[in-house]
Amino acid sequence: MLKKGINVALGTDGYINNFFEVMRGAFLIHKANEQNPGIMAAETVFNMATINGGRALNLESGALAAGAAADLITINTDLPTPVNKNNIFDQLILYRNPEHVEEVFVAGKMVKERGRLPGVDLHGIREEVRQEASRLWQR
Repeated sequence: MLKKGINVALGTDGYINNFFEVMRGAFLIHKANEQNPGIMAAETVFNMATINGGRALNLESGALAAGAAADLITINTDLPTPVNKNNIFDQLILYRNPEHVEEVFVAGKMVKERGRLPGVDLHGIREEVRQEASRLWQR
C-alpha cells in the first residue's frame, strides 16, 4: 500500500495503549514476515504513527509553524548509544516507552511536565476507572 501511495496510518482499538509498542510491532513484524531486516524503515513507521495518522483524520500535522496547534511531546533520549540524525527513529521506536515522554503540549499549553501531569490525581482516577469497569463487567 505504501508503494502505491496509499496513506497508511497506525492506530489502536485500546487493547494496547502503549503506542510505542504499536510502532515497534509495525517495525518488527514486517522484518520477521519477509525475513529482511532492511524492510519497513523506522522513519516510515514513525510517519505512519504521526503525520499519516493526522492525514487519516484530516488533520494537518508534522510541522512547527506560526499558527499551528503546537501539539507536541518531548522524549528523553538518554540512551547508552549516541542518538543522531541517522538512527533517531530506530532509537525512538526500539528503546522508548511512555515513561520516557517528559513533556506534552496541547495547543501550546504544557499538560505534562517532567513526566508528571500537574494537578491530576492518577491514583484516584485509576480507582474510579476500576470501579466503573467492575460495574460494567457485572452487567
